[in-house]
Amino acid sequence: MVASILVHLARLSLLRIISDIKVNNDLCRSHLVRGKRLVNDAIRIAEKILNPSREDQKKPKNAFGIELERIAATGILLEALEIVGHLDSGRMAIQAWAPANSVLLLRLPREHMKHGYFKIDVVRIPDKCWLFIWPAKYRISLRYTTLRIHFNKFEKFDYEHFEQALRRWVSLYNEPRTRNIVSNALRPLYMKCWRTLVGATRHAPFMDAPHLQDLLAESQQIMKELGGENN
Repeated sequence: MVASILVHLARLSLLRIISDIKVNNDLCRSHLVRGKRLVNDAIRIAEKILNPSREDQKKPKNAFGIELERIAATGILLEALEIVGHLDSGRMAIQAWAPANSVLLLRLPREHMKHGYFKIDVVRIPDKCWLFIWPAKYRISLRYTTLRIHFNKFEKFDYEHFEQALRRWVSLYNEPRTRNIVSNALRPLYMKCWRTLVGATRHAPFMDAPHLQDLLAESQQIMKELGGENN
């Protein structure tokens, strides 16, 4: 019940992002942060039901009641994961509507250049601008109206939420306790969740990261087994 309410509140945050995106970029960002917090809490509660502690397992429950509870928790988890995809889409839209004439000054410690993929969009840079990348020997002079910079090695923050959501989606199929649920009772919702997650970020630059390609291939194989990859 609590997780379901949190999912509903996260949806409201998503609707506020859509309504405010052209009016107040900062307010949209606060809605985005709140939406992520709410959906994370919903995921945590749903997963606690699906993976009960030893104490919870000792509580007397009949098999039918346990199965119904597991189906409900799986449904809430899938709804929450779907919202993650919508929030990622909202995040990219917020970036696209960011105020012009913004300048990013970066200090990137070398130890941060170890993991993942990071993208920065800088729009309408003044005629002369210096971009500082730590250490100083990487200083670059910029003279472009529009600049898009891609770092192939940086911390995973930019796509971490999406990666975690897709891994949870895959694990629901790989986990024996939930495989039958997502293959039968909640099959349409399970496939819809994948389409939302992948569709919202299909053209994001981080999708080219090698380990994400492997994860996507695994998820596509699951969709193929369910007969829904091309539907």
